[in-house]
Formats: sequence, C-alpha cells, structure tokens
Amino acid sequence: MMAVLRFAQAVQLSAKTYLVWVMLALLISWAAPVSDTYAQTVTDNATMMRAPPPPDEDAPPFNDARGVIQDVPRTMITNQVYDVWVMMKNTGTLEWNSWGNYRLGVIGGDYWGIGRVELPGIVPPDSSPTFRFQVRAPSTPGTYTFQWRMVQDGVEWFGVPSTAVTVTVRDPINNASYVSHYQTTEMQTGQRYDVSVTMYNNGESTWSRALEYTLMAQGPHNNTTWGFNRVPLPVAEVRPGESVTFTFPVTAPATAGAYISQWGMQRERYGSFGVSTNAVSVNVTAPYNDAQVVSVNVPARMQTRQSYNVAVTMRNSGTTTWAPGANYNLGSQNPHDNQIWGLGRVAVATPVAPGQQYTFNFPVTAPAPGDYTMQWGMVQDGVQWFGPGASSPVTVTEDLSRVTFIHTDGLGSPVARTDGNGNPVSQSRYEPYGYVASGATPTIGFTGHVNDADTGLTYMQQRYYDPVAGRFLSIDPVVTDANTGSSFNRYAYAINNPFKFIDPDGRKEEQREITPEDRRRAREEARKIYEETRITTQRCAEQTCTNSENAVAALQGIWSVFTGAGNSIRFVARGIGVLGPEEKKKWNEESKRVDDFVSRYRNDPAFKREVDQGARDVAGKVLTENSNGAGKAYISARAATGIITGLGPAAVIGDTVRAVEQGNGMAESLISGGILGE
Repeated sequence: MMAVLRFAQAVQLSAKTYLVWVMLALLISWAAPVSDTYAQTVTDNATMMRAPPPPDEDAPPFNDARGVIQDVPRTMITNQVYDVWVMMKNTGTLEWNSWGNYRLGVIGGDYWGIGRVELPGIVPPDSSPTFRFQVRAPSTPGTYTFQWRMVQDGVEWFGVPSTAVTVTVRDPINNASYVSHYQTTEMQTGQRYDVSVTMYNNGESTWSRALEYTLMAQGPHNNTTWGFNRVPLPVAEVRPGESVTFTFPVTAPATAGAYISQWGMQRERYGSFGVSTNAVSVNVTAPYNDAQVVSVNVPARMQTRQSYNVAVTMRNSGTTTWAPGANYNLGSQNPHDNQIWGLGRVAVATPVAPGQQYTFNFPVTAPAPGDYTMQWGMVQDGVQWFGPGASSPVTVTEDLSRVTFIHTDGLGSPVARTDGNGNPVSQSRYEPYGYVASGATPTIGFTGHVNDADTGLTYMQQRYYDPVAGRFLSIDPVVTDANTGSSFNRYAYAINNPFKFIDPDGRKEEQREITPEDRRRAREEARKIYEETRITTQRCAEQTCTNSENAVAALQGIWSVFTGAGNSIRFVARGIGVLGPEEKKKWNEESKRVDDFVSRYRNDPAFKREVDQGARDVAGKVLTENSNGAGKAYISARAATGIITGLGPAAVIGDTVRAVEQGNGMAESLISGGILGE
C-alpha cells in the first residue's frame, strides 16, 4: 500500500486522483496481504522508476508551472503588431487568480511592447490556460529572444519558462505602384494648374508623415521643373493595400517649351521605391490675351440723368486667365476711356479662365439727350486693349417720368392728357361755349383758362366767365367803340362765335390764328398719311400684300376712318386749307379705296382672317407712331379684330409743341393745328 501511495505522490497527481489511489491501496491491502518479499519487490521497482518521495502531508502549498507550447512568428517586421499565444501548465498546488497577482511575464527585456499578460480566468492546479495577446516588433532590426514565465507579482517568479524562440526582426519592404495621373498637357508660362496623382501601397511598410514618406518629382529624378520636388502625404498614414491621392498645384516654367511631368514615391534618407507614373509630355506656351463678345444687354432708350443696369458678357478666347488684381477690366470705348456713361472701367471680380464667360453687371447714368453708340471692350491696363468691342445704340431723351402732356384742340382747350410714355390719362369734351360735357374737368380748361372748381366758373384774368350761360359775370373793361359798335354787348363772349374766336384775357375777342409753320407741319403729316395709306391700301386691295402689311395698313389709317383719324384730315383740309384742290380730289379718291377695303374686310371672312393674323403679328408693338413721332395710336385688347382706339384728331395732326414752365414743372403739349369743326 505504501508503494502505491509513494507512486501517486511521485507523479504529482491531483488531490482527487491522489484520493483514488489511496482508496485503491486500501482495497489491495484488505484483499491480499502482501508478504515482505513482494513489498520489497515493489519497493525495489519503485526505486527503479525513480519516483520521488511522497510529499510531506504537513508541507505548505506551493507555486509551480511549466511551459507547454507557444505560437510566435519566427520573422517580424519592425514596429508591426503580431498575434501570439503561450500555453502554461499549473503544476503547483495553488490556484492562479487575478487578485493573487498571477500573470505571465516576459523574460529578457521589454522589447515586445508588453511585459505582463493577464490571466484568461481562474486557473486551478493541473490546468493549462492559453494566454493570447499581441506584441509589437522592436523598431530596430535584429534577432530577439521570445520567452515567457509565470510570476506572482510581489511574491516570486516560479516554474519552468516557455521554450526560448529566436525571432528575426527586419525593416519592412517599401513598394508602390501608380493608379492614375491626371493633368493638362497644354500650359502657359507662369500659370498654375492642378495635378492629381493616385499611388497604391503594395509593399509591407505603412507610409506616414512622421516617417517622411512623400511623392517626389521624377524625369529627371528630384527635379524642380514645376516649382517644387516634394508633395507631402495628404493623410496621416497609408497602410499596405491602401491608395492615396495627391492633388496639388504646379506652376508652369517661365520658358516656353516641351517638358516631362512624372512622379513617384520616396522616403527621406531611404530613397525612392516602387513604380513611378507614366511620363506625361507637357507643351508650355507663352500666354496671350483675347476676347469675344457673347451678349450686350443695354436699354435702347434712356432718360437723361437716370440710372440703368447694363450687362455685357465676354468670353475669354485667349490663353491668359483674367484674374482680379491683374488689371483686367471692361473699358469704355467710342472713344477709348470716355466717361459718357458715368464710369470708364468695370473690374473683373472673379478669375476667368480661357474658354469661360464672364458677365459684367454695372449701372450707367444716361448723359444729355441725343443718339449714342455705347461700346465696351476688354483691356489689361498697362498692357493692351484686346478683342472686339461690344456696342449697342442708345437714344437718350429728357426725363418724362413726371411730365404730363396736355393735348388741345384748335381753340386751345385741353381735350386729353397723356403721361411721358404716351399713355392716356384723361379726356375731356366741351360744349360750344366751354362747358365740360363729358370726361375729366381739367384745371386748365376752356381755351386754356383756369377752371374754378369751387364756383364752376372760368377765370379769364380780367373777368370770370360762366360756360353754362356763355356770358361773363361782369362788364367788359373795354368800352364800346362808338364808330364800329365793338364791345356793345359788354357781357357777351367772343361776339357769340365760340368756334372761331377766343378771348385771351377777358377783354376782347381774337380769331384763332394758324401760323405758316403750323400749316407746313400739318401739310407734311397729311401728305405722309395720304401716301402711306394710298400705297398700302392699293396693295391690299389687289391682294398682293403680306399679313404684316395688312396690319400696317390698318394701323396707318384704314381703321382711322372709325376713330376719326381719317376724317380729321378731311376736316383739316376743309377747315384750314391744308390740302389744295388737287390734293383734296386725290384724297377723296383714295378715301373710296379705303371704304372698299373696309367693306371687303367686313364681308369676306377669308380676307378678314388674313388681316387679323397680320394684326396679331404686330400686336406686341402696342405703341405705333407716325413717321415724325407726333401721333400715337393704341391697339386695344381686341387687336386681332383691327379695332384701334386713340386720341382722335390729336393722333394725326402735326408735331407736338412742348412747353415746360420752370416755376411749377408743369408741361403742356400744344397741338400746332386742330379740327375746327365740320
């Protein structure tokens, strides 16, 4: 029995297994007592097995361990991290746990980046835990010993360590290949251009800024053709298997010619490595300025001293970039550097590369009235003017925004008011003695005298006049002429003939005079309308005119028969003798042709559609003026039917005579001739 027990102790069985062996020994001793000879044999045999003596049951527990197996790379790359594991066996009698400060410890120096490895859990005696952890290879190439042993920190190192493994540590292999290389192949001397190069890390090393990995100019090696020879990494590091894109500007050489652009990876003090990009041939030329006009947006009509927005779009057709601060401007021309429009330069606000467009938006101030040709061109101040000029005709007139034109009849009575654009504001119609029968009651009323709104009377300077009664309210300050009887009726107005006479100041009647200039202008207008109507009407009557000509015919007088424009010429001819006998005869003949045209329009649906279409073609031109700009007609909303509304006789008679009173800013338009009535 003692031999069995000694054998169990010798092989260091666990407590449970040891107990089994004790029970087995008891059974053997009960079943068959052993003779002294057999016991000696067992003893001798046990001695032959060299089994250690059984432990002293009174001995204290102890730590012990031995390395079983481990896995570690035999070759490593400097500074790289590797996964390893070590299996240790608890051959002692004490349990390993974290609160007892049991750990796996490195032997030989802390060059693996870790000196202690925590237990994977509680480790009872006779168990074999596996320690899995990461180590970092030393930063210096060489051979290193990898070995570990159990330790109870603060107490002791114990047990047999793991097998010592020699690990060779070397520097990583640098390698690179290029993925892409984008850049322009045409450059101008001294200009900046963007280049993009993408490189792939197919080596073992991690490219990092800290280790001074950069992109280097090649072809020739380490050249500074493009202004520099190094491009730093755009990221902190690039691991093996990753790509990185370098985007950077280069400056073209100052001398025109053919150059090579090529790039590759390098590490400072270690040299270049990997495959460089393909060599790109770049043609560098000297720059030149040029421009093309794209569009000009200028109001065709302006009013003096008013501000207007102008837009001029130019295309850069040269090879230079119009850069702010490089003296590129839009300059006034016709003549060069003029200040007609309030400024002579408009600067480029943003860079304009070759092929790009740029729109100059700027305000101008209209100059004195007149006809101008506004022109602008590109200039690099201090260098040259270049490219064609952008021009546009402009007509500048007086500011009519606050002007009201008063249109009068032959007696000087205001019959209509229009604004500065010719739009009707109001109309008035008078009874023979001046009472306003319809429309607006103007402040300046019958024969140009002031209407008193409170009393309804007309103030004629010397006396008040009642237009309802046709009489003055006080006697004539001019005494009766004893020889002629003139002013005998001292309350009468215009000797009771208000169609022919007026009373300028309330004292004595006067006949309305038509000056020779009035007659000349009216004659010119009548002849123009006569000639235009005759020619166009004859064409349209013969069906040889176009739709647009039909519409023009309508606008120039055919429909004026209904609005009074055509009749007004007849009235003028009869009333003031504008047309001579032969002209009257011709006009009457042409009037019949007009009537025939109107009749055909009313009764021939196909012809009516043709004329209506022509009217639609020009309906957008709402304002139609006679040849001298004095008369105006307005196409109504029913323009397609050819119906025209207007100011009646005022639309076709003479030029407008404008008078502006400086004191109150009032503007009047006095018709030089008028309808005297049938």
